Amino acid sequence: MYSAKSQGGQRLYELARQGIEVEREARAVVIYRLELMQCTIYNAQCTIEVGCSAGTYIRSLIDDLGRVLGCGACMTSLRRTKANGYDISQCVTLEQLEQGATSGFIPLDEALSAYPAVHVTPAQATRFCNGGALDLARLQIQNPAERSLHRVYGDTVFLGLGRIQGDELAIARLLTQ
Repeated sequence: MYSAKSQGGQRLYELARQGIEVEREARAVVIYRLELMQCTIYNAQCTIEVGCSAGTYIRSLIDDLGRVLGCGACMTSLRRTKANGYDISQCVTLEQLEQGATSGFIPLDEALSAYPAVHVTPAQATRFCNGGALDLARLQIQNPAERSLHRVYGDTVFLGLGRIQGDELAIARLLTQ
């Protein structure tokens, strides 16, 4: 109930704050590492580091820890230090971005390399860029999972992200003009 997942158009944590609990589907996650980094007794605040699989809701993990400890627990802050294969050391601050510090930046499609690539014909590229969905039967996507994201390329140009919806690849985000 403390996750940011939506159900019926509302975030579960918003429902939880209203005292409303709804049935939720269980999801398998893997916690690779859970380490207590710091704990201050006088205010009962602790800092933990978690190494986990995608789809792990840290709010839910903290709630589970509080239940096991018998004292309850809540999250006061979250700092993601690694995601999709990128470490925080590879990030830039908003100030650096605003100053136009471009050296060392990676191309956008490389930043999205966790998603599989699909290459489309010039006609499909035009259709995609004009907002049209693409027929999956005409694309060479192996075992497409519903709602999965794919990097879409026309020739060698990165066009944007497409999302599998039924038997089509629809625009999730268009990145070129």
